[in-house]
Amino acid sequence: MVKFVVDRSGNIATMFAIIAPALLAVAGAALDFSVYTKSLRDTQTAADTAAIAAAKQIFLGGENAYDAEVARSVASAVAVSVLESRGHAIAPTVAVEADLDTRAIDVSIEQQWKPGFLSEVFGVPAFVEGASTALARGTASVCVIALNTHKAHSIKTDGKGRLIGNGCAFFANSRSNHAIRAERNFVQIKAEVICSTGGFQGGAHNIDPVPLTDCPPKDDPLADRPEPTVGLCDHNGLVLTDETRTLAPGVYCGGLTISGASDVTFETGVHVIEGGDFVIDGTSSVVADYASFYIASPNANVTISGGTTVEMTAQRSGPLAGILIFQTRAATAQTSVRISSNDARKLVGTIYVPRGRVNIDAGAPVADESAYTAIVADRVRLGGQAQVVLNTNYSDTDVPAPEGVVAKPDIQLKN
Repeated sequence: MVKFVVDRSGNIATMFAIIAPALLAVAGAALDFSVYTKSLRDTQTAADTAAIAAAKQIFLGGENAYDAEVARSVASAVAVSVLESRGHAIAPTVAVEADLDTRAIDVSIEQQWKPGFLSEVFGVPAFVEGASTALARGTASVCVIALNTHKAHSIKTDGKGRLIGNGCAFFANSRSNHAIRAERNFVQIKAEVICSTGGFQGGAHNIDPVPLTDCPPKDDPLADRPEPTVGLCDHNGLVLTDETRTLAPGVYCGGLTISGASDVTFETGVHVIEGGDFVIDGTSSVVADYASFYIASPNANVTISGGTTVEMTAQRSGPLAGILIFQTRAATAQTSVRISSNDARKLVGTIYVPRGRVNIDAGAPVADESAYTAIVADRVRLGGQAQVVLNTNYSDTDVPAPEGVVAKPDIQLKN
């Protein structure tokens, strides 16, 4: 009997020919899906990172604390950087929207990828999208803190005085129902945030925005800053009248008076006023380059009179870095720093008068040409026609703002 051998090799070849396209399709789909999910993941990471970067623009400070074009530019640059680092060569399309009332920044990104099988068979789009919302939290930078906890009118404007804080907050720690007072027919007090532990006196046409009340007292940001050591006297009762002088850092026992038409330059360092007042009077001109003034006497006052010209910049480093005037914490409540000068437009640093008052009654703008100015005092009073402008352009100067004055951004992604 003859037996025949069955050859099934042709069937295998036929079956392979049939299933090969399916296998290739599965492999192609798997590869495409892997690329797609990676692109999607990378785009979402870029959106998250860009949203955080854009939200930080809210804390830059200055008159225009948030700039939409800057935020959009920052978000785009960050998104491109993230995607490039993950191998994406095509720049994404980035859109940024902001709700400044809630401090929410929305960033959406559209990123191109190159699908193959998935696009042809299932119509998967050639673009992937990512969207993220970042919330900017934290307090504004500080321009004014009135530390007194019980007296009325701890922040007060009289006459035509105006107190303006660009991109910053004012705090009144007094529990009084009238802790803040402004009562005229125009806005006299304006800042990004105004907060009172007690209450306020004045309406929306006087104070902008209407103050928040029942705020917790604001801590003294300089409470831990040690007071300078007072050494031996370098001068005794120094009075300069119609003189041109350059003064080195030192101890001015018996106070210091600059009067007449004097022209005085203070060199970099700490100038200690001990046992008397610090007075700038007449038509004198004073320049202080990276110099800080420590008022060491409990009963001493600082007076900068109307006809003077002053230009002062606090130290960049050292124990009084960022502090322009430091009043001893042993001072009496009757002491004051009074600025009446009609030419005191550059006062860079923090005026720290924890026990006394800061009185400003100049007839012209004060501090408006400063990169930043902050006032931390027991009480702050404006009178006459004083126009006090407190800026927060910290990046425009190498004088550091003390910790607790500059806002620390807390940026969180919205779940």
